[in-house]
Amino acid sequence: MRFDIFIDKHWDIFISHICEFHPLNTEFIDKFNYELSWTSISKNQNLKWNVDSLEKYENRFLWHELAWNSGINWSTDLIKKFNKRLDWYYLGRNNKLPISETFINEHRKKIFIIESNVFLTEQLEKVYGKPLLPALKGKTEKILIDDFNDVDKLLIDKNKELRQNSRLFYENYIKKEIEGRNLNDIFESKFDYSQRFFFMQPIENDEYGLTPEFEVDGRNPFDILQNDRNIIELKNNLVLKSGSLQEGKSRLLEMPRFSTFSYNPILLVSENIKTILEQFNLPDYTLTLVKLKPKKINTRDKFYLLQINHDTLTKELDFEKVHFSYRLKKGIIASQASYSEWKNIETPITSYADLQEFLNNLNKELKNKGMRESIEFRPSEFILNTKYDLYSYSVHNKFIVSEFLKNELEKHLPSQISFHSAQLLSIKIEQEQYDLMSKREIDLIDKVTRIKYTNASEDLFYYDKMQRLEEADSELPENSFKGDEFTNKEKELNVVLPEKFKRLFRKGNIDDEYELLSIDDFYIQNEFADRIPETYKSLIFAENGCGDSLGLILNKKSDYKLKSQIYEFLHETGEVEKK
Repeated sequence: MRFDIFIDKHWDIFISHICEFHPLNTEFIDKFNYELSWTSISKNQNLKWNVDSLEKYENRFLWHELAWNSGINWSTDLIKKFNKRLDWYYLGRNNKLPISETFINEHRKKIFIIESNVFLTEQLEKVYGKPLLPALKGKTEKILIDDFNDVDKLLIDKNKELRQNSRLFYENYIKKEIEGRNLNDIFESKFDYSQRFFFMQPIENDEYGLTPEFEVDGRNPFDILQNDRNIIELKNNLVLKSGSLQEGKSRLLEMPRFSTFSYNPILLVSENIKTILEQFNLPDYTLTLVKLKPKKINTRDKFYLLQINHDTLTKELDFEKVHFSYRLKKGIIASQASYSEWKNIETPITSYADLQEFLNNLNKELKNKGMRESIEFRPSEFILNTKYDLYSYSVHNKFIVSEFLKNELEKHLPSQISFHSAQLLSIKIEQEQYDLMSKREIDLIDKVTRIKYTNASEDLFYYDKMQRLEEADSELPENSFKGDEFTNKEKELNVVLPEKFKRLFRKGNIDDEYELLSIDDFYIQNEFADRIPETYKSLIFAENGCGDSLGLILNKKSDYKLKSQIYEFLHETGEVEKK
């Protein structure tokens, strides 16, 4: 396969391998930052990592990949700089975490060390004083050297394997092909930047981890599956409450996460986003005021559900200027699915209705043959009849915006919305119309003021307490201990267990679904404290083998006395519930 054909047909494979293995320079990343795979860049060990590069794109990186990226020197200063984003679960698994006696003592409360750490010595293992994490198994290459004798066959047979980047494929094919070429030229020749469009979606991760999501409180009108998933009429009394999928403390963004299983083209947006949108050309849409009930947050700002019709990007095509092709997909999850080759649709398609009729007939034909494949279609390019700044796209009803709308949203609401290039779709309107769009005067002076909210006073108390205990544990009076079988562990963990719990633990029948730990294996965990600050310095005494645990939390007015109430810590949802 010629390399230019590979780039044309398999750009996703090319870009993900380049981002993970190639020594990209700062200028290149800056220029094409919206085109790149930031998940893959986060794994790249060949970049010149420093504070500036981490800070500049900190909202784009996948931070758990950065944490165990052995190309980054995670010094104490660097860890402190990004401590809110870093998780010791992953840092400890970094083979090149620069451990020393000083480093271990500085991070003793949180540190993990993997047995394959290149700096580990017998002396440092003694200083660490805890069981080492078992070494990770390396990723097995599913591609063999002989496969490169026929790259075409490799790409057909092993496409699924290449979705997980292969260093062997990069070294033996991509790297060899781009030697002597300018990577900048390859990118510029791939895209026509005379017009730019971007995918727009809520930010999924920030410095605290997974961002808060909202769900309908009560009957969800979006559970209804529609064939065309168009605008649903909503009542103004719809209530949205905080969902369970969240990490870190309670907070509020201008575009919070809100999703439905039916993939309706819908976004939850603030008054500010509504104000900006109304300055631009939009397709048919509705903005319905909703009552937002965020957990542990008080706000007076208004929020709306924005709806537009399904796949307006295709519906607004100039059908006389494009042709269509389709392929069959077997499997639901894209990374595990298999695909047929793209085939041209020979039936004349002169409207969206024609396209739907062809797809419906093909679907019936497949069912009659007992085939369960789904159908994917694509136009040769998206040449549009309209000049909107906002579209919905059929794949999970993603939202696409013009560069003009994107620029205004980023200008007035920085770090509040995620954008990624949609250039691969080749979206085009009349250039004259596009140039006129660029000359519009957008008046947003004094119209956009960032949302305001306050955390519940109870949370603020616990956050202050958590910060104080992070800096220095309180010393326990010697008369705090009873001299029983729990005393040594209490002294080690700097907590005092309630007598009621001790009696219960001795009986050994606290909960049939959980296995009690030995007293020596009791431990302090703070995994839930960023989101639920009162759980800071929780003592765990039982586990169920699935990541959930039972524990005790501190009394509100004490730095070391634990309450007798038992709590269940649910790893999957991040919730903590009374037992």
